[in-house]
Amino acid sequence: MRFIRLIPLLILALLATSCNEDSADPITRAENAVSDKDYDLAQTIADSIIGGKNFTSLGTTQLCRTALVYARLSEHREQDANMGAAALCMRRASELNIDSVEIFVQQLEMPDQAIIDMPRKLGNVTQYELIPDEQTDSTVYGE
Repeated sequence: MRFIRLIPLLILALLATSCNEDSADPITRAENAVSDKDYDLAQTIADSIIGGKNFTSLGTTQLCRTALVYARLSEHREQDANMGAAALCMRRASELNIDSVEIFVQQLEMPDQAIIDMPRKLGNVTQYELIPDEQTDSTVYGE
């Protein structure tokens, strides 16, 4: 008799768990999709995050998490585009709070620190660093 009373509670617990996944924020859903190797879903979710009107309201940690999703995606598909999106997220996060970015990266496990390193460097490059200085350029090449 006691067992019969527990069945509805078990069903509710299972439903709550499955609903929890659906109601998770988009970044968590994208992270979970990457973990599940569902790269199509992760790509769709990540693209909706940076393409959405709420992108400018994301906080530093949210931007870093999104960058990490993109960096992981770049290992499996559309490497350049995903790395560029990761760099965009890291640039925006650094503009908001560089110290929070450093704390986020330091708290990652070593493999994730290695993954996020390239978009972090790319996000910190300015357009002037991409254009070589003519004087420096000629001395390097011995002209």
